[in-house]
Amino acid sequence: MTKSVADQSGTSVSRLRASLSTLTIVFSFLLMAGLSACSDEGLLGQSLQPGQDVISVYYDTVSVYSETVVVDSILSRSASAYLGEFTDPFFGTTSCDFLAQLYCPYEQAFPDDVEQIDSAFLYLYYDSWFGDSSTLMNASVYELDKPLKRGMPYYTNFPVKDYIQQARLLGKTSFTAGDMYATDSMKALSTYQPVIRIPIDVNLGNRFLADSRDPAKAAYFKTPDAFNEYFNGLYVDCDFGNGSITYITHTELELCYWTTLESVTVEGARDSFVVASSYFPITKEVKQVNRFTHPDLRQYVDPFNASDSLNYIFSPAGLYTRVTVPSDVFAQLNGKAINAMNLKIEA
Repeated sequence: MTKSVADQSGTSVSRLRASLSTLTIVFSFLLMAGLSACSDEGLLGQSLQPGQDVISVYYDTVSVYSETVVVDSILSRSASAYLGEFTDPFFGTTSCDFLAQLYCPYEQAFPDDVEQIDSAFLYLYYDSWFGDSSTLMNASVYELDKPLKRGMPYYTNFPVKDYIQQARLLGKTSFTAGDMYATDSMKALSTYQPVIRIPIDVNLGNRFLADSRDPAKAAYFKTPDAFNEYFNGLYVDCDFGNGSITYITHTELELCYWTTLESVTVEGARDSFVVASSYFPITKEVKQVNRFTHPDLRQYVDPFNASDSLNYIFSPAGLYTRVTVPSDVFAQLNGKAINAMNLKIEA
């Protein structure tokens, strides 16, 4: 029996359709098997982790107890100095002053032709202040009777009266934090910096000059440590005025004198009689103690008032807020690690 071409084509198409149907059924079966093979909806790999290694994460809120405490002093270790007095209507008066040694350069020597010190000044350079810039203040400088020990820690309630019993006043001046004595043209200069210039008793400079040439005392001017055994230091106090506190960045003692300098010109050597200076600054290499007092704090704020729902922070060395965490909290945390702990304070 002979088949036509049309019959052969129909047979091929039928076989192709049968093959595709078979493949479709097989593919569908495999897809369903794959989708239904894993019924564990947990994290990938969790079944492989030992039970004792499972990490549980929790959070909790704990109430703490807070109270206001009076702190009469803190450790004085600031490189800057503070001078002035300011009365806050809520916290009362804050008074600032400081004591410091002077830094003597190594092998300090005055020019041989210097016969006397003509003038002396203590410069207090500052870059900012707090309070009223126009309030008239008065600064006084005293020589210390007792030495400061460089390696000893001092606190802001330092007993300064024990160190100035002889009250050897070296100088004083009036000033305003806004430097109202400087002209507008001076303030416009790029090199301008506010400064408090205090005239110092010239006898102090002449004492330095004479002793530096005395064979028995000249060794005191060879090193900074030796000089601090010779000169105890200075106390700078603001004894008049209330309204501003200056933030002093640098302090130095200047001793001025006349001396001869040799300069060479076209015609040859020529002598010039000029004013020169020697400086004894207050640096990080010497001891400086800042004092802060709040004489009337308790008249303004009663930290022991149980009816007061507020806590206070007034620094430096005034009022702090002490926060106490319940001890049973730590017992509950035994065997647990704290990933984060936040303290929220409403102010």
